[in-house]
Amino acid sequence: MNRRMLPLIGAALILQFSCGGGPTASFPTLAVTTTALPNAAPGVAYSAALSAIGGDGSYTWSRQAGSLPAGLTLAANGDVTGTPTAAETGTFTVQVASGDGQTATQQLTLTVDLICSDLPGSALASFEDANLETVIRGALQIGAQDDLTCALVSGLTILDNGSSAGIVSLEGMQNLTSLTILVLIDNSITDAGPLSSLPSLQTIFLRNNSIRDLSPFTGLTGLGTLVLGNNSISDLSPLTGLTSLWDLDVANNSITDISTLAGLTGMTKLYLNGNNIRDIDALAGLLDLGDVDLDDNANLADLRALLDNPAFGVGAQLFVRSTAVSCTDVAALKAKGVSVFSDCL
Repeated sequence: MNRRMLPLIGAALILQFSCGGGPTASFPTLAVTTTALPNAAPGVAYSAALSAIGGDGSYTWSRQAGSLPAGLTLAANGDVTGTPTAAETGTFTVQVASGDGQTATQQLTLTVDLICSDLPGSALASFEDANLETVIRGALQIGAQDDLTCALVSGLTILDNGSSAGIVSLEGMQNLTSLTILVLIDNSITDAGPLSSLPSLQTIFLRNNSIRDLSPFTGLTGLGTLVLGNNSISDLSPLTGLTSLWDLDVANNSITDISTLAGLTGMTKLYLNGNNIRDIDALAGLLDLGDVDLDDNANLADLRALLDNPAFGVGAQLFVRSTAVSCTDVAALKAKGVSVFSDCL
């Protein structure tokens, strides 16, 4: 072969290797090194920079799919900036192109956080349910145009203006960390989960909602009053450790087993009407019981637990209408001094 042809052949090989979207002979493979982004906060300026390695070192960034949370943008230099307007999560795909013709992509997720504990007091608190936010603004006596900051909501102690407000979701309530009294009767709430983060709660009224799961209440050991009548509850076991509870209303649910109540020895008022309870043995050791409503438990026939309870007597009230209890037991309880409301003449 003619030696003069060798440089030309070599140049042709290099040129052939350099074509297309892959690495050239001169530059390493391009890759996005950012795999996660820090959380943002509603109303707080945000800035994060995307990074890459490889290529020729000159990068141009763009969004290829999905969307960033409202208020945030991706610049060509890889900076994600802006001020988020609401709590949400955005999932999107970014592409980086280097000057040598290579490209690389990466899917990212950016969360605008609802949790004030992760944010400065000046950050805006957000609530998934606009009706709940309206109620909270009312309790704080601020208007729709005013900033609802983390500092404000964390200082709220009483929220009792939320009945029949059309509330569906409690998401965001975990930021009301000083709340002691909560009244949200006659709404459409299904999930009480956010309440598990509110250890200061002492009184809860959630009658006439659609709550099934009581596990969010497990750690609320300061609760004294819990009103959950007319929900969809069947299991009381999550209440086992709530030894401060003295007033419990779970009327008109789907409860059959009340054995959990045996350990709640401070109970004085107990509303169990409108369920399907047969066995009340758990009440025998509750020596502070004063008012017990067992109306409309059609299969309840045995009142021995209350007859055997030495403290259930003068001053106590018992409701056993529309049950199968015997008039003999009713008479025996009246002889103990209990005011009994029954179907007996």
